[in-house]
Amino acid sequence: MVSQSVENNLVFAGLECLGAMAIVGNMCLIAVFIRHKYLSRPSFLLMLSLASADVLHGIVTTSYFYPPIVLQRIHLPYLAIRVFNILDWTAWSITLTHMAAISVDRLIAITFYGRYNQIITHRLIRNFSMTCWIVFFATNTTFFIFNFCCLITPLEEHHYYTFGFETYNLSARSFSHLNIYTYTYVPLELVTISILTVSTPLTLIQLYRRHKRKLALRMASTMLIEMSMKMGSQHVQNHLKEIAAKRANRQQQRIFFQISTVTVFFYSYMTAYYTCYYLFEITNKWAVLFNSFFYSATQMINPLIYFWLNRELRQHLIESAHSLLPLERLSNLLRYLPCRCRGSRSMEFCVVSLE
Repeated sequence: MVSQSVENNLVFAGLECLGAMAIVGNMCLIAVFIRHKYLSRPSFLLMLSLASADVLHGIVTTSYFYPPIVLQRIHLPYLAIRVFNILDWTAWSITLTHMAAISVDRLIAITFYGRYNQIITHRLIRNFSMTCWIVFFATNTTFFIFNFCCLITPLEEHHYYTFGFETYNLSARSFSHLNIYTYTYVPLELVTISILTVSTPLTLIQLYRRHKRKLALRMASTMLIEMSMKMGSQHVQNHLKEIAAKRANRQQQRIFFQISTVTVFFYSYMTAYYTCYYLFEITNKWAVLFNSFFYSATQMINPLIYFWLNRELRQHLIESAHSLLPLERLSNLLRYLPCRCRGSRSMEFCVVSLE
């Protein structure tokens, strides 16, 4: 049998590692966006806000939510807990609104490819992001000032393996019988889930249709080239068709993988979240650990996918790392990462950049 302290240390190390990856990965993503002028495109403004929110999430989890696992007590004073709740709820608001916005942005980019720049403008996205940050930060600051119920804290009854609404000292709260955070954020969460549920399948369907159209055009182009060259060679025709098909399939697989992975992680967290908080009374500490795991994994998955699937972004990361930390070994290590992006760059990045 593994002792309780060893279990706590292993769980803490794993969750802290995810939190640290979220902070470092998203800060690298932000640095690449700013340094290489990606922010001139609207889609990347959404990604910048989402990455900034994930950095805040990582700071909150590593500094506030997870240290009690090994300390077996909440280590912060009450005022700091309230400040961390402002940061966490504001970041959660940005995550919800921008996940929905990115999903709609993907659908518009694929469905209305030729008119995307007229529909989604830089000014529109900038105003949307600024409004979200200002409104939700002001809202959570108001909750802080009036000391509304109920704060998110690590839960002692679950050995601090997860976090949830506080169940103690409620008499000191304004409107202690009313959890203002639930009434504020559950509707926003449900709207986000609804938008993702509708837009993600539609995006994948439109992506598949576009892929089939491009494949048909490539085949027609191949036949025209063969006819113009008057070769009449079935071998050449098949070879060119095979090259075009492989290129299109790789591109299709990258985009499908990205959409599916991000959506699966988000839905996994929301499932664990609602199961733990609203649907069932779960007491097993290993069951509630899934809530913490998916919460941290959702924050670090975006930069991991973007740098893995996008050759251009990865190259810019290498250049930035080399200029800031001129270590030849680090550059060589990054260069040998698995490269899955070959050929065309036109749709290489996250589908939010389909402009």
